[in-house]
Amino acid sequence: ADRILGARFLADITDFFTLFRTMEAGFVERNAQVSGLLRGPETAFVVVTTLESAPLYEAHYLIDELRRRSYPLGLVVANRALDPALVARAAADCETAAVDRPAFVAALATAVPPGVAGGDVLARVATEVVATARRMVERAGVEHVRLMALVAGSEGAAVLRAPLQSTDVTALDDLVRLQREFVPVAIV
Repeated sequence: ADRILGARFLADITDFFTLFRTMEAGFVERNAQVSGLLRGPETAFVVVTTLESAPLYEAHYLIDELRRRSYPLGLVVANRALDPALVARAAADCETAAVDRPAFVAALATAVPPGVAGGDVLARVATEVVATARRMVERAGVEHVRLMALVAGSEGAAVLRAPLQSTDVTALDDLVRLQREFVPVAIV
């Protein structure tokens, strides 16, 4: 080894590990302090996720790991969730449009100025509006199932639903406004 690496290199490596060993007690002590702080009564972890498959899988994994390591889980936030009131309105609108489609298209047609051809365009728009609303209702059903699974997996922690925002949260004021819109989730 002396011939290949050189005597000076081996001496430097030996000095490094000797010095490193003297620091080990400090590392162990600081590790114990940090670990105690993270498990202490003044600390709680917050897991924020969306209700999409991949982020939700990661959230469940993180929650399980926090529990396995005895870290306190204080709050779980389901972010960018559809508003149930909006979904209920969309479901009602889908039902109305499906039952009375000609009246729905006729109501749209009243918005078209006289002499402008557009009946077929209005029918396509009405069909797309209803299809989009139905997709939102279906997505809300999937989100509800996922949210209830998140609640069940977060036993002992509060679970909040943060509604989908029409704008990005980019400033502290946005975050404060969003906090006011958090909705506690109850198992139904």
